[in-house]
Amino acid sequence: MISICSKPSGKTIEQGIQHLREMAVAEIVFSDDPNTRNPDLVPCTPVMWRKLVRLGPQEYSSALTIMKRDDMEEIVLDMAKKLRAYADAVHGPAHARIAALEMHKRKLEDKMEENHKNTQGGDQRGLSPNLCSTGHRF
Repeated sequence: MISICSKPSGKTIEQGIQHLREMAVAEIVFSDDPNTRNPDLVPCTPVMWRKLVRLGPQEYSSALTIMKRDDMEEIVLDMAKKLRAYADAVHGPAHARIAALEMHKRKLEDKMEENHKNTQGGDQRGLSPNLCSTGHRF
């Protein structure tokens, strides 16, 4: 029999949250409490958290280890919020830098295209290849 908790959590925070919810569903199935039916409201047990840390992306393991204290009983929903906040803090600046680089790249490409058009226009004016547009030799 394959356990719902045996598969790895994946490589993203959202996949980790999904895996945490799947573990919560397993807790619901095997729970004696008939009132707990929402996986987000299941307490995140130390065993669930350790499994997430162990199976999740290695780059997050240190932060995940200290994010959940064993003596604190937090529900899956609260831990999912913490995970998303952590992901935003880690990846937000990187996404901003990437967007800035892409915009800078587009500006450079536009400038290169403009320079290319100007160069082609200069050759058509009959300038010597050894003269720049001001008429000086280079």
